[in-house]
Amino acid sequence: MNARGYQQVLASGSWIAGFAHLVGEGLVANFVRFDEAVGRWQARANDRRMLGRLDDRLLSDIGLSRYDVEGELKKPFWRR
Repeated sequence: MNARGYQQVLASGSWIAGFAHLVGEGLVANFVRFDEAVGRWQARANDRRMLGRLDDRLLSDIGLSRYDVEGELKKPFWRR
């Protein structure tokens, strides 16, 4: 998190702003990065579930095969 982002958190008046005053910028920046990573992981897992529900015709329309999708579904949520 850059200085501007940190200042925006403090100015927001949210609970995390109070937390930031208690523990300092470094810990809050790590918390924010972790929260963003969890959001990406959730979105990635959801996208893969939805991809797995497509039929072969729709997969063909987007240039994927069932084999491609099976490989994608086997990946852990944190892997791109």
